[in-house]
Amino acid sequence: IHRYDNSTLQDRVIAIEFNNALPGDHNTLLLISYYGLNSAHTYPAKAQKELIHGCMSTQIHKFKQRNPLATVLIVGDTNAAKSTDLDTNREPLGSLSPEVQEADACVIEELEDMHLVDVMREKHPTTRITTRKNTSGTCRYLDRIMATQEAATHVETRAGTSINLDLISEFKEPDHKIVIADLPIDTAGAAQISAG
Repeated sequence: IHRYDNSTLQDRVIAIEFNNALPGDHNTLLLISYYGLNSAHTYPAKAQKELIHGCMSTQIHKFKQRNPLATVLIVGDTNAAKSTDLDTNREPLGSLSPEVQEADACVIEELEDMHLVDVMREKHPTTRITTRKNTSGTCRYLDRIMATQEAATHVETRAGTSINLDLISEFKEPDHKIVIADLPIDTAGAAQISAG
């Protein structure tokens, strides 16, 4: 488990490395839980976001140096959306397109620069997706599962969300849908003796 000393980062990101001590990169996995900052494109959140992303990037780089073919996952509430047309419930500006970007799209782009692929977007590239209900404003696609390419683009990978946002009560938590991904990672392979 990799925690960060900086109090700003401590509640925002944690990395857990799974290793079943068997040879081969397929026996290791880096899972990073990430809670992004609101309005991370503005100060002072922008400076904090750069610290957080720097730490995540360093952790991924160190892990990939030791395990170049192993899978990396980032999961959590990024508090950012990329495409205005595809990642929000705003009226589209013409035909649906990823071209028009949200002000905080830089957050998602920086995660993509860490060689991570949004699993939902990979599997549903032109579907409008929103995961947070906002009764007084725009609903947006904030909750993401991002993975290295071999897992995100695998033919057997599946991704979806739990329920329609309209079914979420505006008076109760949670106000986010659950994002689900089924990745072709043999986590059961770690068990040497089956309980049978």
